Amino acid sequence: MNSTFFKIALLALLLTSASVTFAQQADSKTVSAPATVKAFQTVDLYAKVSGYISEMDVDIGDAVKKGQPLLKLHVPELQQQLAQKMSQIELAKAQAAQALSMTKEVQAQLEGFEAAVKEAETKKTKEEAGLKYYKLELQRVTELAKRGAIQSQLVDRAKFELQAAEAGINMADAAIARAKANLVGAKAAVSRAQSDEVAAKAKIQVAQADAEYVKELVNYTTITAPFDGYVTERMYDAGAFVQNADGNGSAKPILQVVKTDVMRIVFSLSMSDIAGLDRGDKVTLSNIDALQGETFDGTVTRFSAGLDADSRMMKVEMDLDNSQGKLRPGYFGYVTLYPE
Repeated sequence: MNSTFFKIALLALLLTSASVTFAQQADSKTVSAPATVKAFQTVDLYAKVSGYISEMDVDIGDAVKKGQPLLKLHVPELQQQLAQKMSQIELAKAQAAQALSMTKEVQAQLEGFEAAVKEAETKKTKEEAGLKYYKLELQRVTELAKRGAIQSQLVDRAKFELQAAEAGINMADAAIARAKANLVGAKAAVSRAQSDEVAAKAKIQVAQADAEYVKELVNYTTITAPFDGYVTERMYDAGAFVQNADGNGSAKPILQVVKTDVMRIVFSLSMSDIAGLDRGDKVTLSNIDALQGETFDGTVTRFSAGLDADSRMMKVEMDLDNSQGKLRPGYFGYVTLYPE
């Protein structure tokens, strides 16, 4: 009786222990997959302008810093174009200075003609006052002559003076007309000079824009590193001619540069392995032959929105700090994923 009870209790204990072990295994399910190490960024460097490589300052495996000159192209026609554009700027500035001087000159003439109009109008006012006086004088001496109080010659003299005053009025009107005509011409000249000045300034801006464009092309003759990293490919040697890649499908890259302070660990999972997959899930990279059993721990950084139509696999990536430079592009191993 006691023996039978003991056997039953032992069996129950073993079954309970097995179920707990099975549950732990189910809860701690892991997924393994082959993985490839890739540079965080890989950039092919092309030429923006066609020319001969005059200097090649780096080679495969060289470390580079962002902004560091990597190679220089010899494009003498760009230097000639730049010199020409700079000369055009100076010419445009000289023309603008001449236009400004002309504007000042015709403005001074305009002011002179405005003063001439005022002077002619003032003179006419004086002539009108004189005319009024001589008309009254003629009336006075005519009355006196009728009464015999003065000689008739004085009447003739008054008539002459009145005619002279009337002639003075006509001359004043003519002077005013000439002055106003000159004023209209001066205003037109000022308007033309100002337009020429604006056009000359616009030519300066156009010339400067052309020069800046050529300067940018000259800057493209020096190819610099886009980020801190390493040179992994060199397709040309110094002295080789490279083609402009802008709109040229046959152009080839000159250098390839990779950013390796952070590495992408890329692997693929089948549909049955992505249940519960989420960003932040723990991942361990191992079995890299070149690193003699070292492991690297990280988390899922990103994964695609769906499965690839051909492979029926989902692409997953993990970013790993590589400041010590142990990982290299192209390494491969295995990842172990611990879905939560």
